[in-house]
Amino acid sequence: MKIAQLLIRLLLPVTALVLLVCCMLHAGEHRNWLLAGGLLCSALGLWLNTWLLHRERKEKP
Repeated sequence: MKIAQLLIRLLLPVTALVLLVCCMLHAGEHRNWLLAGGLLCSALGLWLNTWLLHRERKEKP
């Protein structure tokens, strides 16, 4: 389970960066969807990292 958490914690920010770069380079009609997806991945990544860090600190004595 720990490896899955680390993999998700790594993939969310990478996905956010890829989507945001694609949004900047792509001038088509799906630009807003790429931006929204990148911002959503970024927010989920920040929230997940904060929550897991808080949980890890809470478990330590």
